[in-house]
Amino acid sequence: MTASLYLWPWPKQVERLPGALPAHSPCPQAVVDAALPPEHYQLYAPSDAAAQLRVADAAAARHAQATWQQLMAHDPPPAVSIEDGPDFPLRGIMLDISRCRVPTMAQLFAVVDGIVASKGNHLQLYVEHSLAYPGHEAVWADASPLSVDDLAALHQYAAARGVELAANQNTFGHCERWLQHPAYAHLGEYGDVAQRLANGEPGPFSLCPVDPRCRSLARSWLRQQMAVLPAPWVHVGCDETVDVGRGRSAVAVQQRGFAAIWAEHCRAMCETVTAAGRRPLFWADMALEHPQALDQLPQQAVAVAWHYEADAPFARWAEAFAQQQRQWWVAPGTSAWRSWLGRGDARDGSIATAARDGLAAGASGMLVCDWGDLGHRQPWPVSWYGLVQGLGAAWHAAAPMDHGAIGRWALGDAQAGRWLDACSRCDGILRSQLQHPLRGGPLINASAPFVDTCLPWSRDDWAPHVESWQALRASLQEQGPLPSAAPLAAELNHAWLAVDTALWRALARRGAVSSRGLSAAWQWLEQQHAAQWHDRCRPGGLAESCGYYQRLAQETE
Repeated sequence: MTASLYLWPWPKQVERLPGALPAHSPCPQAVVDAALPPEHYQLYAPSDAAAQLRVADAAAARHAQATWQQLMAHDPPPAVSIEDGPDFPLRGIMLDISRCRVPTMAQLFAVVDGIVASKGNHLQLYVEHSLAYPGHEAVWADASPLSVDDLAALHQYAAARGVELAANQNTFGHCERWLQHPAYAHLGEYGDVAQRLANGEPGPFSLCPVDPRCRSLARSWLRQQMAVLPAPWVHVGCDETVDVGRGRSAVAVQQRGFAAIWAEHCRAMCETVTAAGRRPLFWADMALEHPQALDQLPQQAVAVAWHYEADAPFARWAEAFAQQQRQWWVAPGTSAWRSWLGRGDARDGSIATAARDGLAAGASGMLVCDWGDLGHRQPWPVSWYGLVQGLGAAWHAAAPMDHGAIGRWALGDAQAGRWLDACSRCDGILRSQLQHPLRGGPLINASAPFVDTCLPWSRDDWAPHVESWQALRASLQEQGPLPSAAPLAAELNHAWLAVDTALWRALARRGAVSSRGLSAAWQWLEQQHAAQWHDRCRPGGLAESCGYYQRLAQETE
């Protein structure tokens, strides 16, 4: 990259010119050039003449303005020549607002502003139960949900800034927040699960695909969101329906096959969307696992292929979509969830592979996902860092990675970006050597210290070698916390301290160090977690999230 330039996304072509620009110079007046491709701009800003800006359209003018603001933040602002434009026409992020954290409106407005600054144009809020659908108060009463009026207000704010807010509602799997209530339990694949839970078996998860009442309920969710969100895309979910065929739909699946039963429900959701003149999106995992299901979905339905590790097979999946001439998007992840500091190797690999292979294979969009499994305990700056990184890759897939530049614009400090990236890689070697302690197979979608806190204190058959944990803690402590004056240092250092405490626990429960003071450390982390939560999120879900810290504190009281 050009020396000493902190720009993200990195422009397609940038040349450093002699000299510098006057500080606080206004962005030059844009001249529309119809010969430029959509969203492209050309900026010529020498030190010895007036700056010139040519843009293809209003979106390109916004992107040029974002670049100009970054240039003006340099001291002194550099003289440059830039030619720039996006790789993916749709560049978006998806926030999980159904696993404990529901952001405040101020936080959501700030997210939109951040998308604009990162040259994105699309936002989705992943909903299971956290939207206040009238008549279903029992489901969302404790979640501090968004209302449909909140969605409408956010749409207006986003649309005025060139960002589309698309409806998103999981309509098949991941419905446990509904099915756990007696009034809805009968709609699940297992029906009333009281006896299953008493036997220690898994609880409710998916709607029953052969029960017409389930489709009526799910259609009502989609229609209420579409009534206030005019964006052309509507995400119907339908991922990870792992219990279908094991309960009330077992006979139908045996007779007709899983693919037919899954596709029938997904198709009904898609047709609800197409009937309103919109384009449905669906998570592609189940259809990729059962390829014959793809043939049974409407051609207008767009497959969203997700994978959150460095070995994501996007290129192979593209072949299945190409055979059908089906439009598709790539969906990498921040790899921040089920951790505190994230997993840098998985984040970098997932995002880079999605951008490279998706672009080469004709994916029309890139949706960067951030989830909140098991209490949504990663601080917001850790998630936002990965989201900004992903938006930059969606703009310029071949750009070299610059964690200093990402840190400068995502965290307000270049060194904070390098620090977070280094900390997020500390457990990479250990994680690559471990199997998942609960389901077997590679340890993915979680950091090793985080997973270890999910295991009982007395379990001694997973990662028993004390030396590995000692080396990991030494690596983390070598990085040390951020200086307190750094922007967002309180939240990032909370994450650092949580990982260090998790490693303390890992060593203590393996007999390598004393557990004295460990309970107090978890209590302090819970207090920090709660205080920082209120800065950005609504109160619903906080008690559930804090419960994870309370369990850990009680172990060694």
